[in-house]
Amino acid sequence: MKRVLLVVHSDIGRGNTIGFRFGLIAHALEKRGISCDIIARANYDHTLSVTTPWYRNVVVRFFNALRIYLFPRCDLVPYAVKVFDRFVVHQLRRMSGYTTVHFGEFLPRSIAYAKSQGARVYLDVPMGDGTYVESLPGDIRVGKARSETPAHMTRAIAAADVLLLPSLFVKKTLDYAGFSEKKFIVVPFGSPSVELKEKKNSTDKVTFLFVGSVNQRKGVEYLLEAWEKADLKDANLIFCGRVYAEIKPVIRKFQRYSNISFVGFVDPKPYYMQADVFVFPTLLEGSAKAVYEALAYGLPVITTEHAGSVVEDGISGCIVPVADPDILAKKILLLYNDVNKRKDMSVAARKRAMEFPWERYADSVLDVYV
Repeated sequence: MKRVLLVVHSDIGRGNTIGFRFGLIAHALEKRGISCDIIARANYDHTLSVTTPWYRNVVVRFFNALRIYLFPRCDLVPYAVKVFDRFVVHQLRRMSGYTTVHFGEFLPRSIAYAKSQGARVYLDVPMGDGTYVESLPGDIRVGKARSETPAHMTRAIAAADVLLLPSLFVKKTLDYAGFSEKKFIVVPFGSPSVELKEKKNSTDKVTFLFVGSVNQRKGVEYLLEAWEKADLKDANLIFCGRVYAEIKPVIRKFQRYSNISFVGFVDPKPYYMQADVFVFPTLLEGSAKAVYEALAYGLPVITTEHAGSVVEDGISGCIVPVADPDILAKKILLLYNDVNKRKDMSVAARKRAMEFPWERYADSVLDVYV
């Protein structure tokens, strides 16, 4: 492995994003003395040299704003990705000597060009394929489902040599989408390093916490239905995250419950510190980073297989079927009533998180290259 090129349509060194992950990979390469170049949307880690387009992350933010505030039914981000793909191809034509290229975005033209130059291409697939929702039984409400994989994603996946996946669940969705023959390697994400302070008194109400986009895909409707079925008097359910328009009619049905709070898009750290249980009944993920965070804060996690999580069922949390408010309600009641189980799972959750430091993630990716 002579030279590695990292390509990501994200911001290096910013937030809990794919750009953050690629920054960690770059630093790990430096530590091993391996030459590395980076092409990214923007750079916030000034210890790294990164090639960025002149427009940086303005284009994708503009398209995101249009989708959020003006055209919620129209996803314009693929257009920003297409613009970035053209930029990357232009940069690749000016570069030479790279033998390994790791893409963090579905850029079919760039991947094809890199392969034409003899490079081995690794493609990050951080999210389950959306067509998998077709296989879900019954009248499951997922929000914006798609009947087929977008063409640019299909071309990128087909052209890549190796797919890097955060969970076996992503592999299952790719098999369903027709990519069962592709070579893949699972590299779990990492947990943040958290210094736990003393939590609230055990006499306080039991707090259940959800962190993430408040929409259909995250299973919010089923969580609200389960909360209604559980009918807890001395408990709170807190949602941290931006509330999507698609879920607002559902939320209005539960306005009579004073123990349900929607606090919006805020820093979730104080809420993690005060919570007792993390609930994340998602319908489709890759490997939800919020679950890693919750484990790091020592929270028992109730989630689904579709979260692609590292939660051990019955040890660090509970795995429930998707879109099943009855079973979800039973697990909520279990952890509400059984204080000792909550405590045991809390210890196990913290221990589980420590098995997945971000340093391990970066080193594992480098081992894949080698």
